[in-house]
Amino acid sequence: MLYEQYKNTTCSRMNTRGDICQGQTVIRSFIRDPNVYDERPQHTRIFIGCARWQDKEQYHFIQHIRNYDPITLLKKWGRDRCHVHPSILTDLGFSWEEVNDNNSGISLLV
Repeated sequence: MLYEQYKNTTCSRMNTRGDICQGQTVIRSFIRDPNVYDERPQHTRIFIGCARWQDKEQYHFIQHIRNYDPITLLKKWGRDRCHVHPSILTDLGFSWEEVNDNNSGISLLV
């Protein structure tokens, strides 16, 4: 599973001082460009990336996600390790509150 493969991966980006980033891997999403008409589903903007990545920074860890159920990925990685735009969650019909209620407080970050 994708989670097992990347859960302990850290970012190897080197900054200008020569320090290694070492940011934890998380589920992230790209910003949708409002100037581009895109018929792809919202969840195609989801990727595994560095928790320390900021918009326009380059060379942080990134792994594009293909052929995986986005809701299963979100549940497996857990709320604390998912930084996904609300529009994607809405499009998926996904709610963190419902996940927490359905699991009776059981953490999915095993």
